[in-house]
Amino acid sequence: MLRRLFVMPLCLLLVACGPPAAPPTPTPAARATQVAQLTQVAAAVQASVEARQATQTARSLPAATATPPPASTPAPTGTPLPRGSATPTTRPPTPTVRPPTAAPPPPTLEPGVVITRQLPFLDDFANPASGWPTRDLDWGGYDYVPGGYRYHLEQLHYKNRIRNKRFRGGDVRVAVTATFQTGETGLNGIGVICRLQDNLEDYYAFTLFASGDFQIDMVRGLSPRPLVYSPAQSWLPKAVLTTGAPHRIEAECAGETLSLRVDGVLLAQAWDDSYATGQVGLLACTCGGVPLNVLLNDFAVNAPGPVLRVAPARAPASASALAPDRRPPAYEARTRRVSV
Repeated sequence: MLRRLFVMPLCLLLVACGPPAAPPTPTPAARATQVAQLTQVAAAVQASVEARQATQTARSLPAATATPPPASTPAPTGTPLPRGSATPTTRPPTPTVRPPTAAPPPPTLEPGVVITRQLPFLDDFANPASGWPTRDLDWGGYDYVPGGYRYHLEQLHYKNRIRNKRFRGGDVRVAVTATFQTGETGLNGIGVICRLQDNLEDYYAFTLFASGDFQIDMVRGLSPRPLVYSPAQSWLPKAVLTTGAPHRIEAECAGETLSLRVDGVLLAQAWDDSYATGQVGLLACTCGGVPLNVLLNDFAVNAPGPVLRVAPARAPASASALAPDRRPPAYEARTRRVSV
């Protein structure tokens, strides 16, 4: 009896409890809601973990010390670096910019005169506008004439020089063909000029006399200083001239070397460095004591050829006995005697 009473409630309890019921199958909408909730929870957890790691890293680093800015920051002088380039640790030195040297002002000439440095510079005197002056006065003059350029002096013991306004140069060979028409005697002479300065008083002069003698001068302030003077240097050769015939006078200024040729024959050389550049011109003198009339033609300025220095020749023993009145002052100090 008692056994029944005990078993019956137990059976009722087992029947009431029975096996657990299966959970209901969620709908798609409910499943999507659950996935969204889980995603939000995971994102919140990940953010919390990252915040905690950042806090721990900041606590482990030493506190940064702020560097005060300089009192005055110089403006950058160099070219800025392109984007993405590393900033240099040292500033390059600022280059020193020197102002350009001012070019010397051009010489003042008459309006319309154009100076050229191009070689060769040739003039047959057929064009009256080729740059030579024209004048006819009591003492003499110069002018374009049929067949060339006439240069005449009526005043005795007188020297005159003229320039061409259209050419300027340094190392040049200046030449002209000269024909004595009257006054072909003694020390009446005709010649050429190189490196004439703007004051018209400083230049190199190369003179051929009617006697065949010659002279090379360094002229300063219109005062000639002879570098070569063949009348006082009898060991120098004379030019071989033919009365009434044209002769080619050629002067070369190459650096400090000054050379004189007549009809292609080298007569003498001298050395001087007083003038480096300038204009070119012509000269005449009535040092022979009679009026002079010369016809000029085929004026030319070319580049100098190779400088050929001729070995100096020894003066004869009688050279020291030259008359003092025939010896130009200080010519010995600047003359190198040559024999051709």
